[in-house]
Amino acid sequence: ADGCNWGPRPRQAAMRACEAIIDQVADREVQLAMKDTLDCKHLILRAFDVAHKKIVEGHDSPWDAGTTTLIAGVIGEIDGDADEWALVAVNVGDCKAFVYNGDSKQVIDVTMGNRNNLRDARDCGGRLGAHLDGALPDLRNLASYFWPVKSNDMVFVVTDGVHDNCMYQTLLCTHPPVDPETMGKTTKEIAYM
Repeated sequence: ADGCNWGPRPRQAAMRACEAIIDQVADREVQLAMKDTLDCKHLILRAFDVAHKKIVEGHDSPWDAGTTTLIAGVIGEIDGDADEWALVAVNVGDCKAFVYNGDSKQVIDVTMGNRNNLRDARDCGGRLGAHLDGALPDLRNLASYFWPVKSNDMVFVVTDGVHDNCMYQTLLCTHPPVDPETMGKTTKEIAYM
C-alpha cells in the first residue's frame, strides 16, 4: 500500500489497508476454501472491500480518513503440474508487480498499463478510501492479474516510488521505462533506447 499524499492520514490509510488484506488473506479457513485462481481473485476483491471499510472506520466523517493505492496477491501451486505456480493479484492505483524469470533472466511487468496518466504523477489512477462522491473509493484502474511462475522466479511488488526511481533503472525490463522524467530523459530520447 502507498498512502496518497503525505502525512498521518495517508499513512494510516495504507497501514489499515495492509492489515485488512493480511487478516483476510491469511485466514487459514479462507485459504483452504480456495480451489482455483478465480477463488483467489474473489478473495482478494473481498479483502479490498474490507480494506476500504477499515480505512474510513472510526472517523467522524469518511473524508477525515486518508486514501491509499493497494496491490495484493496470492501465489498458489497449480495441481498436477510439477513446479508450476500461479500469481493472482489485484491492484488499484499505481503499485506494480514484476516477475523475474529465473530461466530467461528477464523481468516482466505483470501490471503493465495500470498507470493511465503518465503525464501527471499526482494521478495514481485509483485509490481506496473516501475519494469520490458518496465517500466511495476511486476504482478507475482496479484490475486483476494472473501470471504463471516457477520456483526459481522472483516476484517483486512495489510502490510507484520504487518502480519510478529504481526498478526500471536497475533491472533489465522487457519494455522501456514508463517515466522518462525520473530517468532524466526526454520522451524522444527514450524512444531510441
